[in-house]
Order: sequence, then C-alpha cells, then structure tokens
Amino acid sequence: MASKPVRDEIDLDDNTLWKDFEDRDLAPGVNMKKIRKEFNNAESIKILITGKTGTGKSTLTNGIIGCKVEEDGDELESSEPKENDEPKKAKESADLHQRGTIELTEFETKIGKVSVKVWDSPGLQDCTRNQAGYLKQMKQICSERDLTLYCIKATETRIVRGTDNPDVVAMDKLTKTFTVDFWKNAIIVLTFANELQYKVRYMKAPPEKKVEAQNKILQEWDKQLRIILSEDIKIPEEIVEKN
Repeated sequence: MASKPVRDEIDLDDNTLWKDFEDRDLAPGVNMKKIRKEFNNAESIKILITGKTGTGKSTLTNGIIGCKVEEDGDELESSEPKENDEPKKAKESADLHQRGTIELTEFETKIGKVSVKVWDSPGLQDCTRNQAGYLKQMKQICSERDLTLYCIKATETRIVRGTDNPDVVAMDKLTKTFTVDFWKNAIIVLTFANELQYKVRYMKAPPEKKVEAQNKILQEWDKQLRIILSEDIKIPEEIVEKN
C-alpha cells in the first residue's frame, strides 16, 4: 500500500468541495451546514473510496483532501520512449498507463482541526487487475473506517439490474468481503453528475423544466439503487433506508 501525506492542514473556508456542497440543495433533509458542524466536532475520520474503474474515485479524493491524485486510466508516466530508452522500458511505461491506480493508496491530512485519512482504492471489475488481492488488502487495512464512499457514474445511460451490471457484481463482492455491515456507514456517490446538465441542455423547455428533468434522473437513480441494494445484494431494509 502506498502512503502519501498531503498538506499539513486544509482550511475549511478554502475547501471548494465543502463550499460547493453548502451552496447546493442536495436533497430533502440534507443540511450540509449541520454536517460540517458535526464534522468539526470530530477528532479524526477515516474514509474508504471505492467503486468500479473510471468512476472518478481519485477525483473525489482530490476534492476531499485538496491535492492532485491520479485517476484510474490517467497517464501516470509518458508512454513515449525517451532518447536511448530500451524498448522494454517503453513497454513497461505503456503498461503502467493502462493500469492507472494499481494499489490501495492512503492519504493523510487535516481539515480544520480534524485528522483525515482517505484510502483511494484501485478500480473494481477490471479483468486486468488482481481484484481478489485488492479486496483482501482493503479488508485488512480499511476494516476500521468511519465512512465508505462507493462511486457510480451518474451519466450511465441505463441502470441495469443483475450480474450484467458490473456495479452490482462489485457491490456483491464488497458485501461478501466485508459482510452487509459494509453498507452501514456507506454513501453511494453519483460522480459526473454535473454532466447531466448536458443531457437536458438542448431540451425545448424553460430552465425550471430542465432542472426538473435533471432531478428526475437523480431520483430514478435513488429509486433503482435502493432496489439493487435490497433485492440484488440482499442488504437488510433498515440499512438501505438509513442510507
């Protein structure tokens, strides 16, 4: 596991993720100012970020800890050989480009007075990777955590149930690895949600109707994800409803 300390302290007033959330009406009953107050009263928090490959896990990590983190599939090194490089070295670099985030990476920082540890995990459901090894490592290192963020791209065109959906398979494997308790302090994060604007931008409708259409997409996600968790992954109803 790689460990990467970041800035010693992040001023909450300068943290764009907090500011952005506080300025948005995220959902009925979600009060980000109250959440921020409770966060400030904590001494420390440990967060595991996981999900399928390419769902913005490292970008989310970047937003939380306030530093640049390589995303799955991002270029970590140039795949172009340098002058006098051996062909083997060029191939190794190209392979690294394909692998993206290849190990569980731990980041530590302080947000305000709160010590924050974030684990950015390799993407699941990638047949080129040692998924069983990743899951074993996650269980060994991340069992004691306060929060799990499971990332799903909000721009997926269809919400498919069953094993045809890689997210369902990944969720099931996480549940079998950690037990259903994995979901007790878990939040499913719809990443790339800002891109939903493009889906409704060209609707021939007034702005308020476009916002309504975007919200309907998010509401459908919420509905279908609850069905998937309760019926496909067999998570107890009390845990699903709590989240």
